[in-house]
Amino acid sequence: AQIPIAIAVGSGVGITSLTIDQLEKIVTGQYTNWKEVGGPDAGIDNTGREGKEALYSILKKRYPFYNTAKFTKTFNKDHEVVGYLSNPHGKYALAFGAEPNFKDIQGITILTIENFSAGQDLGLVYDRSNRDHPIVKAATEYAGDKEWAQTVLAKGYYPPNSGK
Repeated sequence: AQIPIAIAVGSGVGITSLTIDQLEKIVTGQYTNWKEVGGPDAGIDNTGREGKEALYSILKKRYPFYNTAKFTKTFNKDHEVVGYLSNPHGKYALAFGAEPNFKDIQGITILTIENFSAGQDLGLVYDRSNRDHPIVKAATEYAGDKEWAQTVLAKGYYPPNSGK
């Protein structure tokens, strides 16, 4: 399965969607004020993650403009991003992260981004010496099943190898 990557903003931004072009201009520092995309007259606080972080690596590969991102702040951990966005210091911030981390958090809005789709792979990890174990066999068979793929989609994730 894949966990969707989301773009989220703090409580002061007041917008719910961006185009991919607008996102690029924010991330690369071409837009520096939310009024440039229909928001308030306030500076954009474009937050990011450390260079080797998994989701950031995926974004740089899928959306090359992230390679030239101009971050105002960087965070080391997911909970730091969520904490910042959900408090008054982050009210004009934009951030990326695993979508489930942002859901149902007061003060955080997950943006709809036109033509944006990315996800982090999850996998089944087991010791190779156990590959013939009945539970491992059952799990790997089920992971390739259409019913499982539908369950994954219903829970808000992407099926494996979906190209997201």
